[in-house]
Amino acid sequence: MRPWTATLKAALPAAFLAALLAYGLTLLYAWMNPERLIYQLDRRPVTPEEAGLGGLFSAEEIRAADGTILTVWATPGAPRRPVVLYLMGEAGGLADRAARLRRFAEEGYGVAALAWRGSSGAPGAPSEEAFLADAAAVYDALPELLGQRPTSWRVVAYGESLGSAVAARLAAERPLGAVVLESPFVSIRALAEENFAFLPAGVAPDSFDMLTSVQALQIPVLVMYGGRDAAVPPEQSARIFDAAPEPRRVFHAPEAGHGALWSHGGFEVTAGFIEYFARFR
Repeated sequence: MRPWTATLKAALPAAFLAALLAYGLTLLYAWMNPERLIYQLDRRPVTPEEAGLGGLFSAEEIRAADGTILTVWATPGAPRRPVVLYLMGEAGGLADRAARLRRFAEEGYGVAALAWRGSSGAPGAPSEEAFLADAAAVYDALPELLGQRPTSWRVVAYGESLGSAVAARLAAERPLGAVVLESPFVSIRALAEENFAFLPAGVAPDSFDMLTSVQALQIPVLVMYGGRDAAVPPEQSARIFDAAPEPRRVFHAPEAGHGALWSHGGFEVTAGFIEYFARFR
């Protein structure tokens, strides 16, 4: 036997054990910290002024059902114009959505954008229960946040990625004019099965069941997704659209990746949808 062959055979068991140990540690970490598979929020506090929205948005505070202070970036908009309740995705913070919020404000829309717990300097830890309750709290506080009481059919929930699951649930609990779902997915577990196939079933939490929420919608819904989305499989977004009742609309940008729909006409599609269903209804 050649020396290098013997060395290789001796090294294989050690390499196998090291790989097995690494896999076991990965499973343990995922089991003990399932939220790390979901949230990549930016905790740094940022003001609207620091994000380039000075003079348009102000940072307002409201109290959640459990007493936690929530941060909302708000602008009142023009009279009788639609109001967008913006629910961001699972990563970054509100500052990363500054360009989007500006576009809505420039259309004269009222906007209330919620900073998730654990993002943008907001206290607390992220969770499905907290997000759902906090979105409802922002909806209930719209008159306070905007200085006006918008007619319910002028209020549109815009959910981005994880926020789309919250928007769909909010539509079942509060009267809305329409809902926009950007890069929606079936559920967190279904996402994990696609993106973390090396993890055994049951490690990812069975949460944010969007398929069930969408099937119960009774308002107009716009589903938007990209064909090159590496975070949310396009097939899952297509399933959400298929499950949505009429009236429904879809915007599919074949070349768009995750978070890039607005670079492919997503805002124009959204504004047209909002104008049709939330303003002239």
